[in-house]
Amino acid sequence: MKFSKILCLCVLLMQCTLGECFAQSQSFGGIDSRAKEEQMQIQMHFGGQSFVLGLENNAVAKEFYALLPLSLNFSDYVGKEKIAKLDTRLSAQEGVEYEPQSGDFFYFVPWGNVGLFYAKQPPYPGVIKLGSIKGARKSFVAQLKAQKQDFILTIEKYPSEKQR
Repeated sequence: MKFSKILCLCVLLMQCTLGECFAQSQSFGGIDSRAKEEQMQIQMHFGGQSFVLGLENNAVAKEFYALLPLSLNFSDYVGKEKIAKLDTRLSAQEGVEYEPQSGDFFYFVPWGNVGLFYAKQPPYPGVIKLGSIKGARKSFVAQLKAQKQDFILTIEKYPSEKQR
């Protein structure tokens, strides 16, 4: 009788321990998936150079990321940004206005285009920040500003599947 009580107690302790381990592994899994979302990055290639941008953790940025890789034809707009039309509209509602900065990558809801700011802009309804340049901001902005004619910009996930 005493042996069966000890055995039951051991089994109960093992179940509790295993349950706690399982719960911890689930929460660690949640942390890992959030960390991956926060690490969403893209690489842009144009003018013989490559730049890495970090994407925002929002639904529109995730939807854009799923479209990659892309080659888009960018052109100048109002002497402050380069824009390109996407073949597919992203399912975005006008978001919260934000203070655009040079080097920001954005989606403009009313037109369904993406763009890159190379000069400071005031907040504007319908502009959703997709991401921003990581490091080498001045070089990136200078390269954008120097592009006087339309150009093809290639965007891919970073690191690319080949680099993983």
